[in-house]
Amino acid sequence: MTGKVSGVKTRIIQELPNAKYFVHCRSHCLNLVVVNSCQSVAVVRNFMAILGKITWYISASSKRKNIMKSVMKDEGQIAIQFGLMYDQEEGLFSQEKRLLLTLAETRWTSRTDTLTWLLKHYDKVLDILDEIQNQTVGSLDATSYKMTLLNFEILVVAVVTQFLLGYPRPLSIELQSENYDLVEAHVQARS
Repeated sequence: MTGKVSGVKTRIIQELPNAKYFVHCRSHCLNLVVVNSCQSVAVVRNFMAILGKITWYISASSKRKNIMKSVMKDEGQIAIQFGLMYDQEEGLFSQEKRLLLTLAETRWTSRTDTLTWLLKHYDKVLDILDEIQNQTVGSLDATSYKMTLLNFEILVVAVVTQFLLGYPRPLSIELQSENYDLVEAHVQARS
């Protein structure tokens, strides 16, 4: 997106040489602030790397995905209720989203969603890793990830990070709305 060779800005300038002024949308600016803030804190940066590896590990194999589906099948139609921030987004954690969400490198709202999912289903994730340990080759990775998730410091970082990333999430979602105007954005940002 920001690459000098094939980023959006470069492509636009190639097509329209007179286009010189580029401004990120407000949601993107907020995302950049969150990304830079999180990347500057070593424990958060390291935790996000671990979370990315765990989500990739589980979802990169159809065998491990099937294990996850079998462990999560009991979740069924259970509605996940987050009293603080997710009330208005009933579809976010609907039945289709009961499986592990993967991390997006650039969209930190997806990281918030993945982290929220992990904390909500913490026991199930440990069960998934146990099942992978017992059934598949590569169980050393599952053991390592489970030990990591059982680490108290990791749990504290996960909870604090989820809270901090969840705080600007509603604003980020609203800033992406087509009907949002500058006054509404200002009011939302101040509240």
